[in-house]
Amino acid sequence: MDDSILFYAAGEIPYHNHIAASITNHSVYAEIDFGDGDNKIEAHMDARTVTDGKWHTLTIFHMGNNVTVQLDHHSKSFLVNGSHQHLYVDPDIYIGGGGPILKNREGLKSSNNFVGCLQEVYFNSKSILYELQETNHMVN
Repeated sequence: MDDSILFYAAGEIPYHNHIAASITNHSVYAEIDFGDGDNKIEAHMDARTVTDGKWHTLTIFHMGNNVTVQLDHHSKSFLVNGSHQHLYVDPDIYIGGGGPILKNREGLKSSNNFVGCLQEVYFNSKSILYELQETNHMVN
């Protein structure tokens, strides 16, 4: 479904930073803000096919001062400047929305929950959907 939240994670300590991914206008928008005012990355993945009923793969990869946003076979790479090259996304990570909790959050292009199917969701190397199935208390 168009106009929905895919992913949102934020931290407030020592400063606000976030990573957000939304579907709007049949495209994926990702924003990563490292919180120092100089390092905000915005990626518009204009494949215009993410609402076609087929499986798509979105990967956001952050290593050191490099960030790559990849949607299927299209990718955009960014270089993070300055001394703040870490994301502190604690304590909450939202996958597929968050209802009124995420309304008007910075970085999101939508406030609607995701309507669709998620085949796999990984954070670092952990399968979030597997951990939910196993009722791991870390992924409520």
